[in-house]
Amino acid sequence: MSAWALIGLLLIGPAHGRAFSAFKGDSQRRGFCAEPFGPHLALAWAFKAGKALYSSPLVVSGTVYVGSEDSQLYAVNAATGTLKWKKKLGGKVYGSSPAYADGRVYVCSTDGCLNALDARSGKRLWKACPSPGKPAFSSPLIQDGLVYFGTDDRSIYAMDAKTGRKRWSFATGGKIHDNSAALSGTTLVCGSQDGFIYALGARTGKLRWKFRTDKQLNSTPMIFDGSVYIGSTGGLLYRLRLADGKKAWSFKASDGIGSSPAVDDRGHLVFGAADGKVFCLDPQTGAQRWAFKAGGHVFASPLIAGGRAYIGSFDKRLYALDIATGKDDWHHAGPGGLYATAAVDGKSLFVGDLSGVLYGFKGR
Repeated sequence: MSAWALIGLLLIGPAHGRAFSAFKGDSQRRGFCAEPFGPHLALAWAFKAGKALYSSPLVVSGTVYVGSEDSQLYAVNAATGTLKWKKKLGGKVYGSSPAYADGRVYVCSTDGCLNALDARSGKRLWKACPSPGKPAFSSPLIQDGLVYFGTDDRSIYAMDAKTGRKRWSFATGGKIHDNSAALSGTTLVCGSQDGFIYALGARTGKLRWKFRTDKQLNSTPMIFDGSVYIGSTGGLLYRLRLADGKKAWSFKASDGIGSSPAVDDRGHLVFGAADGKVFCLDPQTGAQRWAFKAGGHVFASPLIAGGRAYIGSFDKRLYALDIATGKDDWHHAGPGGLYATAAVDGKSLFVGDLSGVLYGFKGR
């Protein structure tokens, strides 16, 4: 077994569909599935939601959950694409991707609230609104009984997962807008639109360190092998030490970065840039391995599975790029651009587009 494969197993264990219980799969936001998968997919079904799907889907135990601009959270049968239930929320769901724990689904909405719903029925269990009138675009993260998310009131929150009661909050200097938190051990990291990435004690909310980047942060950090990776709107991708926030390297991309990087167990770090370029770097050195040019903006975060990086573009295509070469091995064109990140469950892949269509693909 290679060193990278061993690191991957130590960090997340053998990945499987049920591990994708949050945005990009897990609390470290790795965006990686170690199961054999694809590479060529066949469209199994398409489900039409009421409006655009900026929200990335979540798939758990045969159900796909996704939020929509029409203020609904949808639960769709993963095998057939038929609606199980839908729940009207108090605000639209944009970048917030649902998260799952202990039979509950959590999602944020633009009324500034975090919603906890029963996963089977869609019944609302509680609703916490720490910043009324300040939208919440963050994708929740759940661990050890706490739910972490941020809002446009510039704060990061930790709420009790069972009751919705606030445990702590931490104020930054900018909106937590397109930013979501990542967690490893007892350290929670989250970027802010003030240009800083913050590392907090997960149980206490106390600041451990902060690092100033070159510009605004509109992406979610990813944690791998003791390092934090995050991109800025200035086009720099940073690698920071998780322990103290010291910079190991930075890579200058061709445009601003809203895409959160993904990394596999063989040392391929992949992310997209606003001008449509997709980059693959060595995560240890920051050296470029390859670059691919899509036909439109790339704000979506990649999913690495089966030796391919699956990533969507505003050119209305979902691409499967060979992880070793960056070659376009397969793509699917639909009616809308793609902002969301794909999710996997066994041999199936799910993603939504800005025309409001949720797709279910089967591996061939």
